[in-house]
Amino acid sequence: MIFSKSFVQYTNELNKEEYSPLSREEERKLLQTMKEGDEKSKERIVKAHLRFVIYLLREFKIPGYIDLMDLIQEGNEGLLEGVIRFDINQTCRVFSYARYYIKWYISRSLEMYSKNSNFYEFPIEFNFDEVEDVKENVKEFAYDDILQFIKSVLNEKETKIISLSFGLEPPFKANTLRDIGSMLHLDAERIRQIKKDALIKIKNKQNTINLLT
Repeated sequence: MIFSKSFVQYTNELNKEEYSPLSREEERKLLQTMKEGDEKSKERIVKAHLRFVIYLLREFKIPGYIDLMDLIQEGNEGLLEGVIRFDINQTCRVFSYARYYIKWYISRSLEMYSKNSNFYEFPIEFNFDEVEDVKENVKEFAYDDILQFIKSVLNEKETKIISLSFGLEPPFKANTLRDIGSMLHLDAERIRQIKKDALIKIKNKQNTINLLT
């Protein structure tokens, strides 16, 4: 699979020192100053995690005709939201929480594309060291935050369909359109239409919020 010039340039950029991962101690100090209003601290935390967005793309089947930079931008927006919403009283690392926002943003973006194509295979390796301290309660906490936002945008039926589609509630299992249709007594095509419209509502609302912040 051939990667675009912009993708190669971007990944090369991430090898610079300013994008290097943070130690646990460095991260905690920057989080504290970020919560006190220091924008440079927030920027440093985000930069330290940009390579992890690319790492998480490995978990998705990405059609070869999709511009990876578009998905990376979506993932980066999820990362930013995860960093902003991270509770500094949590004992886990930022990535353990923000990864769910990253995956949510990428997942909903991919849902807008057809799934019939060749797929990207990523040769890029990253060393997570102690960043991978994911615990199930962190996942539940992050997905609950995401779900609360969705509920503020969608009606009850739309919320249920999105939650079931992406596995945002225990047992955190994504369901097929047919399965959701059986649960809600609707045919799969109707579920697909509602899901598509709901994702557009969520995207538009998030874009509005981003413009205001």
